Amino acid sequence: MIGLVMEQLRKEIDDIDRKIIELLAKRFSIAKEIAKLKKDQNLPIQDKEREEEVIKNAINNLKANGFDDAQFAKDLYAVIMKKSKEVQE
Repeated sequence: MIGLVMEQLRKEIDDIDRKIIELLAKRFSIAKEIAKLKKDQNLPIQDKEREEEVIKNAINNLKANGFDDAQFAKDLYAVIMKKSKEVQE
């Protein structure tokens, strides 16, 4: 019985992980589009104000979902935004 429950829970995690990857791929694709717009307007890739806004939103979204860990949000989005900037360059 426990084995079946654990198997189902692991399947749910696998499904969530697949969705996370799909969403990250979509995010990076949009980042490429933003890079084109920035290039056309001679704007820098990095936008500190926007990065702070994204992190603030992530922290608030985590809290709203019962996961109050601001440092995790900062760490996670530092990695995501680093990759987004790489994609834009």
